[in-house]
Parts: sequence; structure tokens; C-alpha cells
Amino acid sequence: MTQPESDWESWRSDWQADAGPLPDARELVASETRRVRRAAAAEIALAALAVAGLAAALLHTPEREDIVRAVAVASLIVLALAIRLVQRRNRPSGGEATAAFVELSLRGRVRQLRAIHFAWVVVALELAFLVPWWIDGFRIHREALTAPVFIAAWWLPALLLAALLAWTFRLHRRLRGEVSRLEALRAELRA
Repeated sequence: MTQPESDWESWRSDWQADAGPLPDARELVASETRRVRRAAAAEIALAALAVAGLAAALLHTPEREDIVRAVAVASLIVLALAIRLVQRRNRPSGGEATAAFVELSLRGRVRQLRAIHFAWVVVALELAFLVPWWIDGFRIHREALTAPVFIAAWWLPALLLAALLAWTFRLHRRLRGEVSRLEALRAELRA
């Protein structure tokens, strides 16, 4: 099984080919900027979805301890998102002239790794709410493991969280490989 070629390797083979013009650097920078914006939108969507999931859980069981736990978890999710947005705002802009596209690509991959770490924080915070909530729900609905309420409140969120974690672990491994290759290329270009 072959590993898919990364964007960087594809672009590198394009500009090292004997025939044809070099790729337009502005288009490559614009592509990287779009990728960064999509990652930011995904972080915001993940946080909003996590908070909406907490609210949906409270519709089913609006008990005081669940409300307190959900508010605490939602506050931590919003705080984590605020920290990520501040980190994004303090980074150099992708639209400004850069000395090397390698640096821009490397910074973009590092930002994507941070976004994955943010997703892991959100999942951990969601589990801090869901695990006690599931335990209470299992105690109450134990005879109806296939009932629609149990499927919607337990099986579906568990499946979605497991799928999100599996995807982020795969993406993390791929991005770590790209970061290693880009760092090696940066060292090669500096030599």
C-alpha cells in the first residue's frame, strides 16, 4: 500500500520537473491561507457542536448536577477556543510576503497540529460531562439499550467521538510526517 503524496511533495515534484513553468507562488500562498481558514472554521464548528451537544443532553435530563457540570465543561470549551483564537491572531499573516514558502507551509502544519490538540481537549472535556451522564443514563435505561433515546444519547455520541479521535490520530500522524519532511527541507535549503 502506498502512502498518498503530500501537497508539498506534489508541488516540489512540479517545480523540479524539467518541462513547464514553475507554480505561481501567489497561488500556493493563497491555497495555504485557505487551508488555515478552513482549519479555523473547523475549530469553531467543533466547539459549537460540543456545546450544542451539552445543551441537547440537558434537554433530556435537566437535573441540577448535570447543569452545573455542563456549564463548567462549556466554559472550559469556550476558554480553550478563546486561547486558540488568540494564538491565531498573534501569528504572522499568510498573506504577507514570506522569505520562503517552506516556512509558510511549516507554520501551517504546526497550526494544524495545534488544532488537533484543541480537538483532543474538547473531546476530553466532553467526556468529563458525558461519562457521568452516561453512567446515570445506563442505570436508568439499562433495559432499553436499543431504545431511540439510548441510541441518540449514548451510542451516537460515543460513535462520533470515537470517529473524531480516529480521524485526528491519523491526521496527526500524517502532519507529523509532513512537518519532519518540511524541517529537513528547510535545513537543506539553509545549508
